[in-house]
Amino acid sequence: NQRRVELYPDRVMVRNISDFSRFVNSRRKK
Repeated sequence: NQRRVELYPDRVMVRNISDFSRFVNSRRKK
């Protein structure tokens, strides 16, 4: 798992950021 994250750090970061922003938006709306 760690090796995969190191191989694609940009992709993981972007995915995490998008998910986090989605979570924050959904929480704010509610």
